[in-house]
Amino acid sequence: MKTHCELGFQALVKAEEVFDLEDRPSFLSHAKDIAYTHHEKWNGTGYPQSLAGENIPVSGRLMAVADDVTAEALAALMAVNGERMAVISAEGGVFDTLGGRYQNGVPNLDLILKAHPGEPVRVDRKSGPPVMMQAPVLTICISPQPEVLANLPSKPGFRGRGLLARLVYVLPESLLGRRKPQGQAVPEHVSRAYAAALHKLLDLDTGTEGEPLEHCLRLEPSAHAAWCEFSKAIEAELVDGGRFETVRDWAGKLPGLAARLAGLLHVMEHLAEAPAHTISGQTMEAAMDLAGALVGHTLAAFGLMGADSDQEAAKDVFGDGVEVEWRPEHAPGYAEQSKRRLNLVRCQDCEHFGRGRGDWDNALGHCNGQPWDGNQGQWPKAEHTCGNYVLLR
Repeated sequence: MKTHCELGFQALVKAEEVFDLEDRPSFLSHAKDIAYTHHEKWNGTGYPQSLAGENIPVSGRLMAVADDVTAEALAALMAVNGERMAVISAEGGVFDTLGGRYQNGVPNLDLILKAHPGEPVRVDRKSGPPVMMQAPVLTICISPQPEVLANLPSKPGFRGRGLLARLVYVLPESLLGRRKPQGQAVPEHVSRAYAAALHKLLDLDTGTEGEPLEHCLRLEPSAHAAWCEFSKAIEAELVDGGRFETVRDWAGKLPGLAARLAGLLHVMEHLAEAPAHTISGQTMEAAMDLAGALVGHTLAAFGLMGADSDQEAAKDVFGDGVEVEWRPEHAPGYAEQSKRRLNLVRCQDCEHFGRGRGDWDNALGHCNGQPWDGNQGQWPKAEHTCGNYVLLR
């Protein structure tokens, strides 16, 4: 089986001879590199030449990155790349593919779902033997338009089987109308430091093919205690009427996300020496701050997907064309915000909707004709006499 690299390379060399391209640049030169080096590994344990590091041509290294790919093809790529792969794309076409675009609308999500916790998975293929993986690791980085997010729940199994709960959401503020034609480049010393850190991480021993070596990261007692408190606080908000009522599936995995983030921060701090150190309480606090910062983005994302009944009711009243601002919900460890902007308000007694100015920090208070607690602002005015408004989350 391992001779296919050499055979493919020789076939392309012969093609260059036939078409008299040996001394001229052509796409075949890159094709030869890919055919010959796509099974090489950074640590030198690949084949057929046991190349290591930057001795592997860039075109060969790029075989560890995929774009719009089916689950079957992704499994095949992962199987020959140490059970690891990154799917990186500026568009959301991969969601259509996973949703069954080429399989008569039948979604194929098992690989994606099991790669999240690193569980063993078997992927059956029509064009070859099944692919078996023991501890798959998959990175997905997609930058789609909001419309793509809005349509995700309509795809079979995406919400019910937990795919949407496994993703991390970031909805940055649009810069349209304020963009600068000449952006500021990343400083050269930052780029060099980041590249050097990644190269050091790649020096970690990953074991041999078929016998991957796992590195265990341990928590200091203070880090473990902080994480337990964070988990308890999140769990308390999963109940009916809690902060995470409409996103229980995602928030139920939030403590795990905080632990993963702590691991990443720890590894970037200690690099190849990370397994020899324990994750500190300070690192865990930083990870929980970051996890908390993601909560507001996630609530906004699930709002786009129609997960919040309050937002859907607002659309019924004002129409789909009305922009509804969503408060970044606070999670333990997340710095307070006091940014003021336009909000949608609802009377708690009779469901009347109105709009006015509000403060994020008091988003769930009751007015009863009084100013907000700890706030100098007044309650929004609307054509309504009940006087019992509550800002929507």
